[in-house]
Amino acid sequence: MSKRRSSRRIANKEGNKFDKIIKENLEALLPALARKVLGIHLHRMENLPQHKIQTTRELEPDFIKLAYTDRFPEGCVLHLEFQGQDRRNTDSRMLQYIAVEFHHFQLPVQLHVIHLPQRPPRHTTGTVKFEGLEFSYAVHFLGAMDYRTFLHSSIPEEVLLALLANPEPMKARDIIAFILRRLLELTGDKDEIWKFINQLKILSLMRNLQDEVEKQVEEMALSKNLIRKLKDDKVYKIGLEQGLEKGLEQGLEQGLEKGTSIQQLITVYRMHEKGFSLDMIAEVLNLEPDKVATFLEQVKNWHAIAAELKSGIKSIDEIAKKFNVSPLLVEAVKIERKQD
Repeated sequence: MSKRRSSRRIANKEGNKFDKIIKENLEALLPALARKVLGIHLHRMENLPQHKIQTTRELEPDFIKLAYTDRFPEGCVLHLEFQGQDRRNTDSRMLQYIAVEFHHFQLPVQLHVIHLPQRPPRHTTGTVKFEGLEFSYAVHFLGAMDYRTFLHSSIPEEVLLALLANPEPMKARDIIAFILRRLLELTGDKDEIWKFINQLKILSLMRNLQDEVEKQVEEMALSKNLIRKLKDDKVYKIGLEQGLEKGLEQGLEQGLEKGTSIQQLITVYRMHEKGFSLDMIAEVLNLEPDKVATFLEQVKNWHAIAAELKSGIKSIDEIAKKFNVSPLLVEAVKIERKQD
């Protein structure tokens, strides 16, 4: 019995973490969430006079507003609940909510539960029926939604939800790569991206993808400033070498353009080793496919160059000449070996 209570407390704690992230981001999320998930066209919203409703017990909704919609142009109570786990008492709790809210505000109530876990809810049915009572409310399962619904958004908070959506036909690791790339595009080198990466890490626990997220953060090399921050962070333990942080961007011969960085070469190599296609690498790194093809032509000599470096006999220029590659590629192999 004590073990069961302990595991329940842990589950509640984890569920609350996920709920907290959604609530923190809700202001930015709501317009798209209402349109894409709830199927509601909001005209405007206002605060209700009281958020905590006093009954024999205190009810505190996750989100509640006075909303004006196509269906209720004169106003309705819009109530959202975010569910981090499938609770047995959700249906009865929602019945209590809607009864108290209708009595308190004397307005129609639109009640929506958004289910965040990976599997569809079993205990949360969205209906209560007995005797002459028949009550229903909307249950939305994010895991059934197409990841593209969220991924291509211009709102970072919404992009994070792609991790909780259905990744098919892609693999989860590809979705993570897309999410990280999109977050970088939307936030740039600002410290703000660190907040979203931390939130992504917590959300990844719900899909058992935390290890993959940690690896992807390293491999994607989001920005020089972010790498410095990641290096000191206890969660990720990147430990990047100083030479990598500098980027060592320079103009080179042998087919690599000016501005090509060592980190680009390392990232292309690692993604290629993990089975990413040319088109996928180009999409994730926002590079022209022809440029990626040039990179792949260079990195096919990676292991042979690593063996030459290990011997310590030849210089970087000598190795580059031997394999007819750019010296930058040899620098990239050298730095990548140090990271390993």
